[in-house]
Amino acid sequence: MSIDKNKSSGISVAMCTYNGELHIQSQLESIAGQSLLPSELVICDDGSTDTTLALVSQFAEGAPFEIRVHRNPQNLGYTKNFEQAISMCEGEFIALSDQDDLWYPEKLATLSSLLRHDDTLGGVFSDGDLLNSYGEIEERSLWQSIRFSPKKRVQFTSGYSNDILLRGNVVTGMTMMFRSELRDRLLPIPRTWIHDAWLAWMLNLNSRLYACPTRLVSYRMHPSQQVGLPLTPGEKRRWIYQHGLSAYFKRAKTRSLLDYHQTAAQLDDLCEYLKKSTDKSHRTLLVDAEKKSRHAKTAAAALTHARPARIKAVLGHASSYWKYSTVPARAIFRDLLI
Repeated sequence: MSIDKNKSSGISVAMCTYNGELHIQSQLESIAGQSLLPSELVICDDGSTDTTLALVSQFAEGAPFEIRVHRNPQNLGYTKNFEQAISMCEGEFIALSDQDDLWYPEKLATLSSLLRHDDTLGGVFSDGDLLNSYGEIEERSLWQSIRFSPKKRVQFTSGYSNDILLRGNVVTGMTMMFRSELRDRLLPIPRTWIHDAWLAWMLNLNSRLYACPTRLVSYRMHPSQQVGLPLTPGEKRRWIYQHGLSAYFKRAKTRSLLDYHQTAAQLDDLCEYLKKSTDKSHRTLLVDAEKKSRHAKTAAAALTHARPARIKAVLGHASSYWKYSTVPARAIFRDLLI
């Protein structure tokens, strides 16, 4: 498909950067290679000390769309920087972009078409490929890596999206596009939340969020990324081989404690939002969100005890694991073992 450089698409791309010189050129080129170009690219840099901004400036000289760059005088952090970038966008639709991934040519055209043809949709997100540190495409997809199975996708689009999101976020920011008219309902983003997970909830509660099964991006996996994917079984085996089983258990326990504390804080913030809502349909979700917060706090407390003392605490609220964990049996076994 030929690229129309003259037609305004009404799409804003919100990109956040921070010391991204290694991969940003490729990402910028993939945005410029879209079959439907954005009307603007808004870049908020969080204080890069490498050549990121120089590369952006060089790219902007020949870019086929407007580029606006804002450099933060002080580091805002990942979530607040995205909040700022979103607030600066002027287009009808807003697509989020990390600095290190790759977009396939039909991404913007596909997502914007879905929004234009269904006024009930407030936002859309897609599946994607996984790009490893060697530049190779993995066999598993992005959705497979986060266990967003075909069954869960059917549930998500059939009125059970709250249940899916309560188990864990399935929406990756760099696959998202949403209507800018909803912005006031999406922002501000609490500091306890990663931007894409909060936006997913707000779009889900204030409109309708659609899961597009097409792989429209390559999600780059590397050690310095802000938010990573779960380790594969092979990666776990290699880590244990290099560091030992005891070190792996210690690492897993530390990470689980952090995840539980973060989840509890996030759910408490979501509960505060829901308490202020006048939508009666949110009352049931409020009860479930409060229960998940208590589950996270109880599980975190259980992990502070020696293994034998955990048995009663973990098995005593096994029903909460089954309702609120992505893989319940694995979560129970992990919390008993680590």
